[in-house]
Amino acid sequence: MKLPKRKFLLTIPLAVVSFEIYFGMLAGYVGAFFIAGKETGMQGRFKSLVLDLGRYRLHLHHWVLGLGIIPLAMHYNLALLSDQFFIGLMGGVVYQGVTCYNDWHRVLFKKK
Repeated sequence: MKLPKRKFLLTIPLAVVSFEIYFGMLAGYVGAFFIAGKETGMQGRFKSLVLDLGRYRLHLHHWVLGLGIIPLAMHYNLALLSDQFFIGLMGGVVYQGVTCYNDWHRVLFKKK
């Protein structure tokens, strides 16, 4: 795995704020990198979650799921580890999903 220099430099201010968030984000990024598809359109180790909504299909990318889990975990206190580490972990999943794929913003598709 090669982490581009620009992405690595963006993480330095986060390490100054909180080491727990930093290490959680690093673990989330690396975990998502190895579990998700290697490039846009490739299937990862798990099948993508796609919901049929009438004439449309909703593709819940892993970054969307991670973004949704953060407020739920905070509200219901679901973090298995420390809260900061868990938020960093999900933040790393979100960051990996948004920065590594060029179709990250395509969530709702019209059926053909």
